[in-house]
Amino acid sequence: MKGRVLIADDDSRLLACYAALLQCEDFEVQTAVSAVSAIAALESAEFDLVITDMAMETETAGYDVACAAQRLSHRPEVIVFTSFDIPSAEWKTHGVKELLTKGQTTMAAVSAAINRVFDESVCRRSPLQAGADQGCKTAAYYS
Repeated sequence: MKGRVLIADDDSRLLACYAALLQCEDFEVQTAVSAVSAIAALESAEFDLVITDMAMETETAGYDVACAAQRLSHRPEVIVFTSFDIPSAEWKTHGVKELLTKGQTTMAAVSAAINRVFDESVCRRSPLQAGADQGCKTAAYYS
């Protein structure tokens, strides 16, 4: 297993699609259909990465999930999927590492972004061990 990922989205078809993609890439995946259930999952298990839709119960529910992740001692990285344009200055202040726009991103780009954020997270958490054991990759590797 590469790492543990929590995916939150109120669209069950997208949730299943993202989960299948990540499971094929050797991630252990847990899904949540709302921000409330994602926050509950974060409180009961440890994840390496959190992927959340922005608009679920509210138009900014994804920020609630991101804030809950940032309060944890191990602080998993957060990626937000959205249908709306959000300025980077806004989403970055909420602890979001990457924002992907639904309908404008291919599955290959989604996969590359998720793997890049995950790999950067591994390197950040234990730079000496990760660099030697995981083969830390730079941003240029993913370009």
